Amino acid sequence: MRSAEAAYCADPPSNQTAIDIFKGTWTSAFPPDYGVTAGTLDSFDDVRVRWASGILPGGFTNLSILELGPYEAYTTWQLERLGARSVTAIEANDLNFLKALVVKEVTGLKAKLLYGDFTAYLARDPARFDLVWASGVLYHSSDPLRLLELIARVTDAVFIHTHYYSDGIAASSPHAYSFFEPGRDETRQVDGREVRLHYKAYGQLKRGAFSGGPAEYAWWMEKEDIFAVLRARGFSDIQVGADDPGNPNGPAMFFLARRG
Repeated sequence: MRSAEAAYCADPPSNQTAIDIFKGTWTSAFPPDYGVTAGTLDSFDDVRVRWASGILPGGFTNLSILELGPYEAYTTWQLERLGARSVTAIEANDLNFLKALVVKEVTGLKAKLLYGDFTAYLARDPARFDLVWASGVLYHSSDPLRLLELIARVTDAVFIHTHYYSDGIAASSPHAYSFFEPGRDETRQVDGREVRLHYKAYGQLKRGAFSGGPAEYAWWMEKEDIFAVLRARGFSDIQVGADDPGNPNGPAMFFLARRG
C-alpha cells in the first residue's frame, strides 16, 4: 500500500505542477501544444490508432468505445480527438489511473475514467460498445481466454495489440524467453480446439513506469489460437495491421477483428 503522507507544492498551480506529482514515472511526451514536460515517447501520435481509424468505416466518428488499460491515456486522447462519441477507459494500476486523471485535466478529455479491474467490469454484463480497444492487455492477462470471451459479449468489433508465443521466440527474443517457464504451460479445450497457454513470470518490480498485469504471471497465447478463439465467437473479419515475429520483447502484432 502506498504511503498516505501528503506532499505539498509551493509553486503556483499549473499543468506542469500536476504532471510533476509523478515526475520520473512518465513514459509519454505530451503534444507540444500543451507546453509541458513529462516522458519522451511520442505516444500521443500512435500508428495503431491511425491504422484502425483508416480500417473502420467512418473511423472512430460517433463510436462508443471501451478502452482496457489506458495507461497514460494517450490513446484515450486520440480516440476522442478522432471523433469518438464516448470513451470509457478502465485502469487497475492506481499510479497509472492517477496519471490518466492528470492527462484528463491537462488536455480537457471528456472520457470516463474508471479505477478497477476491467475483467471484473466485463463480467458484470455492462452495456454494449461499438468498439473495444484492447491494446497491450491480452498478454498481461492471467486468464486470456476468459478475457476474449467477455470482450466478445459486449461488442462486434475489437482492436487488439498483443505479444504472442511462437516456437521461434527462444532464438529471436532470448531476453523475453527467459521469463517463460515451459513446465507450467497448460492446454485448454476451446470449441474443440486445443489451445496452449504459455506461462510467463514477471521479472521486474511493479512500480514507476510498470505497465503489466496485476498477477505475478501471465499466459501468452499463440497467434493462430487467438484468431481461432475470436472466429469461434463470430469475429470472422480479422485484418492484421502489423505482425513482428522478431520483436525483441517477443513476437507482436496488432489487428482489428469484426463480426461479419
